[in-house]
Amino acid sequence: MYESTQKRFRYGSHIRPVSDIWSDLALLTLYGGVGRIGGNKVVLQDRGTKVLLDFGLDFSLNNIYYSWPFFRPRASRGLHDYFELGLLPKVKGLYRKDLQRRADLQAQDPEFSFVAISHGHLDHVGCLPFVHESIPAGMGRITKEVLAAISASRHDLESEFIEVGLIPEGRLKAREIPPSRQAKGYVQREVRPFVTGDIISCDGVDLEPIHVDHSIPGAYGFIVYCSDATIAYTGDLRLHGTKPELTRDFVEAAARARPDLLITEGTNVSDAGNQGSEGLVKGRLSSAVRRSQKLVVAGFDIKNVDRLRTMYELARENGRKLVIPLKKAPIYEALSNDPKLGMPPMSDDNVALYLPRRNYVYPDGTYPLEEYDEDQRRLLKKRDVESVTCREVKARESGFLLSLDYYDFNELLDIKPSPGSLYLYSKTEPFNEEMEMDYGRMRAWLERLRFSVKAAHCSGHASRSDLFRIIEEIRARKVMPIHTEHPEMFSRFNLISPALGKAIKVTS
Repeated sequence: MYESTQKRFRYGSHIRPVSDIWSDLALLTLYGGVGRIGGNKVVLQDRGTKVLLDFGLDFSLNNIYYSWPFFRPRASRGLHDYFELGLLPKVKGLYRKDLQRRADLQAQDPEFSFVAISHGHLDHVGCLPFVHESIPAGMGRITKEVLAAISASRHDLESEFIEVGLIPEGRLKAREIPPSRQAKGYVQREVRPFVTGDIISCDGVDLEPIHVDHSIPGAYGFIVYCSDATIAYTGDLRLHGTKPELTRDFVEAAARARPDLLITEGTNVSDAGNQGSEGLVKGRLSSAVRRSQKLVVAGFDIKNVDRLRTMYELARENGRKLVIPLKKAPIYEALSNDPKLGMPPMSDDNVALYLPRRNYVYPDGTYPLEEYDEDQRRLLKKRDVESVTCREVKARESGFLLSLDYYDFNELLDIKPSPGSLYLYSKTEPFNEEMEMDYGRMRAWLERLRFSVKAAHCSGHASRSDLFRIIEEIRARKVMPIHTEHPEMFSRFNLISPALGKAIKVTS
């Protein structure tokens, strides 16, 4: 049913993939997620139509050459550094023309009909800013809102998910280089929010998004209907989270579609243990927070709305305020604006913003608003939103649960927490060398400041037993594991093993 199509047709100075010749075949090419956790990049071509499923950042590959965010590819050179180091695939008709020109490349017109984003984690959406702004991108509504919040708070190339900053070609030819962000030609990427039940028609290829449960809201899997085959794509999912019924909906819909191929994640396939639950996370942390009479600091992903809700409840139930860093406030605002997520607004009595010190302090201890960017000033000017400084946190340590990641630990030097303060580590355990190094540095900080540490986490990915049950219930004719370091552990199924950048023919 499946056969490799590695043959290439050469013309001019280019190597032309066979997919450009055999336009009547459905071809699948993976440019990421093969033998790795994350970095999913799945290109589907059917009768001349090109669709991209996820376009994620491969952290492990990037960390070989760079140390984000301090040392990273040069935005001034567009795609150049990414291509030279193999961090982005050289896919025809996918990328922004301005980034091609910055890399001294001949600019190509867009050839893709659609980019479907399964969810808002960077290992699935992190490379979207490089995609040509006219290629429509589809994603869940809350994913769009969160990505827009990230774009508004960062203003760099890697955050141009929704708003894309272009330097018009005419100005380059006229030697008129815009001196500032405001002078660039900013345009809105065409983003089409979808919900379960929608059918997205892309020039003969139909995509059906079905919600799944994951450690971020707005996560979806896809059923893709090609001219001669049906493909199911899980994205990232789990059954042990707070909303397993979402994943069940996807599994049932995929089973009804009788797919020829299931592309499945396999993050936890090597772990036979129980992945826990959000209730267990709260239970493990609750007693430690209740006993603490000092500052409580928590390290967790604020986009994980289940964990965010857990931290809010821990704060409220123990007479504390949940304090959100100012730079994360736009994300919190986006999540709290969605009534389905049930997060309290920033005006809630149990929520406050942490205001980091910049250059100056007024005699009364307050900070000049002019030192913060426009979106931050908008939040701080709201009368019903409380903000606190390091002095206020220090003066009443037992009244706060402060959300603070390792990369923001410099703030602890201003707060000067009392010895014996509590740190809640509520993230995934490190699984690569770079994460191990960060974890070691985090521990050094906590030891230096004499924190006690309590750890608890619940994975966003299905356990091995749940994953195998999902595969068995969908009953696809072939299974392709990606987003895993152990594809060999799927050997009990009728496997197809992808090779990076090699096209595979898909038929019924």
